[in-house]
Amino acid sequence: MVDEACLEQGGAWFKTNCANPRVTVLIHAQNQGGATLTGCRHAIGSGAEAAVKLDGDGQRDPALILRIAVPPLAGRPCRLCQGLSLPSPDLRP
Repeated sequence: MVDEACLEQGGAWFKTNCANPRVTVLIHAQNQGGATLTGCRHAIGSGAEAAVKLDGDGQRDPALILRIAVPPLAGRPCRLCQGLSLPSPDLRP
C-alpha cells in the first residue's frame, strides 16, 4: 500500500488496522505522483510473486482481485493482468 501524502492518512490506517503480513505500507512524505512506480519497485525488489494496483477512490471492487489474479497465479504465462472499466455493460466481454 503506497500512501502518497493522503489527507485521510490511509497509510497510518493500514499500519494500524491491516494484520495481513503480505501487505507492506510505504508512505511518501509529500505527493510525488509516483505511487505506482514506488509500489512496483518495492514488489520487484522484494521478490513478490504478484502485485495489485488498486486506487483508493472506490472505483474498483477489491472483491474482483481474485478473479483477475488467479489465472496468472495458476501458472498461465502472464506479464500484466489488468482490469478495465468500460462505460457501458454492453461493451463488456
